[in-house]
Amino acid sequence: MMMQNQTLTPSELIRRVAEETQCLMDMRRESMENGELPEIPEEQDEIIQLYQNGITLIGKAWDLQTEAAAAREQLRHIAPDEDEADTWELTETQILGILWGLFDTTVRLEALEDRQAIYALTQEIMDFHGLDLRVQSN
Repeated sequence: MMMQNQTLTPSELIRRVAEETQCLMDMRRESMENGELPEIPEEQDEIIQLYQNGITLIGKAWDLQTEAAAAREQLRHIAPDEDEADTWELTETQILGILWGLFDTTVRLEALEDRQAIYALTQEIMDFHGLDLRVQSN
C-alpha cells in the first residue's frame, strides 16, 4: 500500500496546531465549569503549554515568529461565540499532515531541547487522536 503525504505549509501547520490548542483549552475550560476535573488537572495545563510552545517552535523553525506569536495571542480563554464551532474533529489525513509537518519542523531546529519538545508534541497529538489504535499490522 502506498501512503500519500499531505504536506502542509508552515503557516497551515501553525494554524492547525493553534486549532488543536484551542480545542484543548476549550475542553479544559468546560471541565472546570462543570466541575469534572481530571485526577491531575495540572497535567492538562502542561499539555496545553506543550502545544503553545509547539506553535512558537514551529514559528522559530520556519522563520515565522510573528505569525506564531499572533496565533498564540488569538487563542481565547473564554467560551466560543454561538456562531463558532464548539467541536474540533480532524480526518486521519489532516492528522497525518500535522504529524508530517512536525517532523519537517524538527529537522529544521538546531537545539536538541527544541527537537525533543516537538517530538513530545507529536507523541501527544498521536495519543490524543488515538493513532496507536488505528495502526494495524499485516
